[in-house]
Amino acid sequence: MDPLHARLLLAPQALGSAVITPLAGRLTDRHGLRGVVLAGSGSPCSAPSRSS
Repeated sequence: MDPLHARLLLAPQALGSAVITPLAGRLTDRHGLRGVVLAGSGSPCSAPSRSS
């Protein structure tokens, strides 16, 4: 894989992180760390598995 292709594959992750980080900070300030961590750790469990 060439560097340009790798950069294009990783760009959505960086953009998503740039959008979610301030929101996560506000949620943590408002509801405390425990609620945000529990919600975040529970959401992957409700997603469909990608195992093949």
